[in-house]
Amino acid sequence: NLPNKTRVLEYELGDPRSSRFVRSKVFIRDGIFYHLKTEGDTISKPSDFITSFFETFTPIDTVKGIDPLEKKSTVFFEDFFSTDTIRHKKAVKNVMQLTFDSTDFPNLKRAIKSLNWNEKKYLDVKKDFVWQLAQVKSKEAADYLKEIYFAAGDTVDLQYTSLEALLNHRTSYAFEVFRDIMITDPPVLGVGSSGGYYRSNRTISSNFLLSDFDGEVYSTPYSRTGSFIDDLDDSLQLTAGIIKDLMPLMNVNDYERTMMRLLSTLVDSNLVEAKDYEMYFQK
Repeated sequence: NLPNKTRVLEYELGDPRSSRFVRSKVFIRDGIFYHLKTEGDTISKPSDFITSFFETFTPIDTVKGIDPLEKKSTVFFEDFFSTDTIRHKKAVKNVMQLTFDSTDFPNLKRAIKSLNWNEKKYLDVKKDFVWQLAQVKSKEAADYLKEIYFAAGDTVDLQYTSLEALLNHRTSYAFEVFRDIMITDPPVLGVGSSGGYYRSNRTISSNFLLSDFDGEVYSTPYSRTGSFIDDLDDSLQLTAGIIKDLMPLMNVNDYERTMMRLLSTLVDSNLVEAKDYEMYFQK
């Protein structure tokens, strides 16, 4: 890095079977990229002009952009809570592209509480915001997801989203909260806003950055699709810790096949023993 907080990356790309290579030098300052490129040859030295240009180039522009390497949640919440409808809509549109952490929990909670039926596509927007709590792996977030679940009442899609976000914490505490919900008031399975078996389509931004040929940086989200039941398969060790308490669900028509499949997976993985479930099968 340079003294003026300019980040510098310099590299060469070539092929062992060729003497030709591409030399590149990238400067990043105040969110602006400056990209130098030239083609070279290992057989001959670069010209004095190329050597001098690469060694002496220094950005002096006063133009400022948005630093792609800095956390964006502060700007996001400023836009979301703004009275400017354009800024608010921009934030709502991009909520699925951000990475949040535990420091963002107070603002995420505030944002979710502020949503109402005056918001265009209210339910979809609220589900998107609730899903962001999957990234905030704290006890406070887990407890709030439980609160959202019970407050959702008959809004099954929102219940499913809160459960899926909860299980994506993949912590013992979150699984215990999930267990308590399922013991108290499990949701009906097989119901979704579009009919049929519920499946969500959620995206967690991975904070992975790519650069195009113009030096523009954009994020590439990591996508996953599934139901909250599927997330129990993703963390079998944690699921094994609560499976005994979930076994009574086998007596509920909606859950019978699902619990049988889950139990079979746990048995195959040697995570449960016969004595854990024998009382639920006829002899």
